[in-house]
Amino acid sequence: MPEKHITVSYAPDTYDERVAIYAVPANAEYAKVEGIQIANDASSTYHVDLFWVSYKDKTLINVSSVYGGYGEVIQEYFNYAGSAAPKALNTIVKNIFIPENAALSVLNMPLYLHAKDFIFIRPASVGSDDAFRPSVTVTEVFPDGVDYSGDVDLDVVNATLLDHTY
Repeated sequence: MPEKHITVSYAPDTYDERVAIYAVPANAEYAKVEGIQIANDASSTYHVDLFWVSYKDKTLINVSSVYGGYGEVIQEYFNYAGSAAPKALNTIVKNIFIPENAALSVLNMPLYLHAKDFIFIRPASVGSDDAFRPSVTVTEVFPDGVDYSGDVDLDVVNATLLDHTY
């Protein structure tokens, strides 16, 4: 099975909002997260939360689904951790302080994720909206014969998470 070794860095730009910083490709067999580092690039100490979410634990928001002329579902909307599916929310670190101009490595062993699982960060202090610079080091494993040349577009992941369509 082919492997792809990458480091992803996607910085949040909003305070008290969950922002996906890594998502496993839909065509991957699994991903082995080997390291997560969170740097505080600001001149103040701030709090931060970091979680991973299992895609298979999403819950359907039935009242928000869009139906076509014959009752077929055109678009379904989903909730993830923290709202209708708290079991999907898996804490890596919660409410930790990272001092100014410091970085913290938050994994001491590999974290294995399945296709479409994702990791998100939540800057938890007022003023911390653009302070954190997380990086995720991953080995993605793909089934034989699958094209694995592309990367997951985290802008699209975050937009579809906000729209409840991921």
